Amino acid sequence: MKPICKLSILSLLFFISSACASAQTIEILPETQPLPATEPETIAIGLMLNASNIKIDSPFNGGISAVDADGARYLFPSGPLQLTALSEGIMRILPFEENGRISKSWRIKPLSGDSISVDGKFYRGEIYLEHKNNGDSYCFSVVNIIDIENYLRGVVPREIGFVRLENFEAMKAQAVAARTYAVRNIGKRKNLGFDLFATSEDQNYGGAGAETLITDSAVKVTEGEVLVWNGEVIDAFYHSTCGGHTASLSDVWSGEKPYLVGVDDMLGDSAACSNSKYFHWTEIYSDTSLRTFAGSAKKIGIGILERDASGRNKVIEIVRDENREIVRGDMIRRKLLRSDGGLLRSTLFEVIPETGALRLLGRGWGHGIGMCQMGAIGRARAGWKYQEILLHYYTGAEIKRMGIELQ
Repeated sequence: MKPICKLSILSLLFFISSACASAQTIEILPETQPLPATEPETIAIGLMLNASNIKIDSPFNGGISAVDADGARYLFPSGPLQLTALSEGIMRILPFEENGRISKSWRIKPLSGDSISVDGKFYRGEIYLEHKNNGDSYCFSVVNIIDIENYLRGVVPREIGFVRLENFEAMKAQAVAARTYAVRNIGKRKNLGFDLFATSEDQNYGGAGAETLITDSAVKVTEGEVLVWNGEVIDAFYHSTCGGHTASLSDVWSGEKPYLVGVDDMLGDSAACSNSKYFHWTEIYSDTSLRTFAGSAKKIGIGILERDASGRNKVIEIVRDENREIVRGDMIRRKLLRSDGGLLRSTLFEVIPETGALRLLGRGWGHGIGMCQMGAIGRARAGWKYQEILLHYYTGAEIKRMGIELQ
């Protein structure tokens, strides 16, 4: 693609100044038959990396079972349990008990029901705590061990966001994409002692407290379904808003995947994601944010050197006085932080120089690869089925139930 020679420079002539939640009821789906053995039965989700003190309780005083590192099991008919990091391990402190038991790890689950609270947030499955030594301080990791289908019940509503009946096909598409991502990435964070983060570093996960009846249904009716290409589960990346065209993997990160190529996201006369509040956005660097961006430089500029087929900035240069820094792909979003400190919403933007400021006019939110979530919602509202939505965004992929090809 022909390079774009465009540079916006400003002269800087100014001085540079140096909770507690109550129990809640949730809808419990009937027990289902286990999935084929080809799908991992459970997944470990990292809730906290460096906790020093947490409270664990069971809803409705159902009691708690705790197993220590030696395999000894303790039953507590009532809670809560208070756990604190010490040099020797994790101390369990019962109410009104002066001396608690210490163990390098605890595996905790409810005696009745299938959810347990961690600092007021409810999770299904088990909670695993493991002691860590962080230099001069002591802490522990908090991990939720849960089967994948129940994990998805806490992911889909947090990821797709708009939980309304008209978006049901988009919820089903999200369930399949999230399940595919989870299965593909089992073991991704094993050096940290779990599989996935509970945040957008992997998938946003809200536990049992995030569940809704309609998203539970989306998970249920797509149970076991994943996206595959050439017989393998794919990397099912997705993002909020593509701005009218998704991006190819090779233009944003590195490597190539035939199912992760940019696709036009127009739906009639407008983009499928045009209802997103981030379809258009503006970021202005002025005053404090411009000073922070400039550092000690007196001149600052952003030059767009190359765009990809979707219109996103593939290569830019950041100019500070006589220094030029070349930035490529998604790293652009990490270099051009928003004024609130967050990543730039997307790399699909124009630079508009103003007096004493730089204005970025952009479209979309996220890396742009794979399924556009707001586009999926737009297509669901237009009558598309979830299978059509998924195969639009993941070029050449197939939908299979674990171990069984869909007809």
